[in-house]
Formats: sequence, C-alpha cells, structure tokens
Amino acid sequence: MSTRNDRRTATIAVLLRVLAPERDVVAIAEAPVDLTHRVLRDGILVLETDHRRRLEFEVRARNEYWDLLPILELYRGTVLRDA
Repeated sequence: MSTRNDRRTATIAVLLRVLAPERDVVAIAEAPVDLTHRVLRDGILVLETDHRRRLEFEVRARNEYWDLLPILELYRGTVLRDA
C-alpha cells in the first residue's frame, strides 16, 4: 500500500511543479461531494490510469452529488439567511 501512496505523492509533486501556481491539484477520491462535483464539471483531467474505473467513479460521484443537492441547497440557504 505504501508503494501506491508513494507513487501518488510523487505524481502530485510532479503535477504541482508543472501546473503550479496557476492550478490546484486535488485527490478527487478524497474530496467532499460538492468539491468533487465542481472538479468534474470545471476541472481538467490530467491523468487517467484506468478508464473504466474513472468512469465508474464519475457516475458514482455525480449520483452522490445529485442525491445530496437538495440538502446542500437547504443548508446554504439557511446559512446565508442567518449570516
């Protein structure tokens, strides 16, 4: 498992060197649902090692977002109203 984490850390370091400071690099599988949605909607895919796995992840992440959206809207409305 540490080899996988080492590869991921090295990949992120390379991406940060190449893309930074203009871009943020996000480990999307560990991001909150609303951030994942924004990354999928607005982001640029720079690395894909398994096409099928990426597609399965995107479908699952988008479904989670759409399921959670009414709660997010209610929360944001309440927070903005009470601010």
